[in-house]
Amino acid sequence: MFKDITSGGIQPHQPYDGYKSFLDTSTAHLRTYVASGSVASGSSSQFGGVHHAQQQTPGQSSQSKWDEPYFDDTTPRNVTGLVGKSAYLSCRVKNLGNKTVSWIRHRDIHILTVGSYTYTSDQRFQATHHKDVDDWTLQIKWAQKRDAGIYECQISTQPVRSYFVTLSVVEQAFDVEPRTV
Repeated sequence: MFKDITSGGIQPHQPYDGYKSFLDTSTAHLRTYVASGSVASGSSSQFGGVHHAQQQTPGQSSQSKWDEPYFDDTTPRNVTGLVGKSAYLSCRVKNLGNKTVSWIRHRDIHILTVGSYTYTSDQRFQATHHKDVDDWTLQIKWAQKRDAGIYECQISTQPVRSYFVTLSVVEQAFDVEPRTV
């Protein structure tokens, strides 16, 4: 309970629900944007599966408040690696601007990389940024079965935006021909 200084009364404390607030605000903005009639629909995961493109009038800047970072959802969400080989998890981020991309391992909620910096003592992990395709790749050298699990590519927006990649690590299968003696 907190004291309300403006009215002199006591107000019960309401827990902050950041995600609900974000969704309510985003929905309100989207409804206003759609109602303005300046959208065209297509196929994308932005705004719940529908891509909304702002029509541009002559002389208008292509930059708008809608030019926020987003994931290219064509990047694989399931990756299979081989024991003892390098596994590569990719995450493509468009319109990154001054935000940062991080990789997090969900098994132990461990921040592995932030930008191109590695924040784990396990030197098998390394992030690489391929600027020409806006790709952030997490490399896991000499992958082990224990590396299997969910990895999160995260953009430092408020609230954060996440793209989850599931890694499976399997033994390499060998086809051995029987020898004749």
